[in-house]
Amino acid sequence: MCAGGLLLSMIPALAVRSSHPSSLAGAPLAALAYYAWVPTVGGFLLWYAGSARTSAARAALATACMPVSALLLAALLLDEPVRLWQWLGLACVLGAMLLSLPRASTRSTTTSPS
Repeated sequence: MCAGGLLLSMIPALAVRSSHPSSLAGAPLAALAYYAWVPTVGGFLLWYAGSARTSAARAALATACMPVSALLLAALLLDEPVRLWQWLGLACVLGAMLLSLPRASTRSTTTSPS
């Protein structure tokens, strides 16, 4: 997926480079390298290391936290308006997360006589 994005972005990047040669030097390239390595490669490495230590169901459930945190941070930190459908979607995701929590057994455990 990253290689496909690189290939798709090469044509516009070359077009910009030919019209503005100084636009692909210094700070923009450093920012691009940071963004390519830290969140992408580092994030994948941490994700795979963590998902190897848990069940598939819990790893899948962890992906539900990302859109929830993105919506809440955008609303709180960036003052983005949150519309009714977004709140309803958030409620559905949180409801699914609550349904997947392990439940304590309500049955009393009895020991068999030995």
